[in-house]
Amino acid sequence: MTNIYAPFIKSLRVARGFSQEQVATAICVSRSTYTAIEAGRQPLDVEEAKKLASFFGIGVDALLAGTVPDIEKYKHMILAYLRMNLTKKE
Repeated sequence: MTNIYAPFIKSLRVARGFSQEQVATAICVSRSTYTAIEAGRQPLDVEEAKKLASFFGIGVDALLAGTVPDIEKYKHMILAYLRMNLTKKE
């Protein structure tokens, strides 16, 4: 059974140009354990999730959800809101 985060973890690794061995070493597990996690055959424990999230520079919630928030979208929404409120006061 594949976890929702398994393909996401692989896509993060591939996009950043890391080997499975490099990620496994960074989170202190064997390559075979990491391969099983990435394939969805083994669930992450709490410590592995924390280490992976830290390694990839994302939050544990984003890692487990299998998505990274679209920061640019939120930035534009906040700027539009601020502009709208600033123009009302003038």
